[in-house]
Amino acid sequence: MEKQFDVHCHHLFEMPIEEAISIFKDDFQATGTVRQNFLGLPCDVDNKGVFFFSDMQNIRMLFLKHAFSPTGYAFAGLEHPLDVKERDEDYLSELYLSQV
Repeated sequence: MEKQFDVHCHHLFEMPIEEAISIFKDDFQATGTVRQNFLGLPCDVDNKGVFFFSDMQNIRMLFLKHAFSPTGYAFAGLEHPLDVKERDEDYLSELYLSQV
C-alpha cells in the first residue's frame, strides 16, 4: 500500500480524547497513513445553532500530536470573531503573539 500523509485532521468537540485517538489509529492503519497533522478548530455551532469558542481545542491537538509522536503534528486553529473590526484586531494580535 502507498504511504499517505494526512495534512488535515479535525478532532470532534464532544468526543473524549481517548476515543479520538483510537478512531484515528484505526483509520490511519486502514488507509496506510504514516504522518498526521491535527488541525485545531476552536469554534463550532452547538445543537441549537449558537456559535461558540472552545479554548480547549488547541490543547487537544497537542494531546493528539503527543499520542502520535513522532509522526504526529499539530497546528493551532485561530479564532474568527464575527465582528469585522474585532476580527481584524484579533488577527493582528494573534500574528504578533506567534512571532514572539
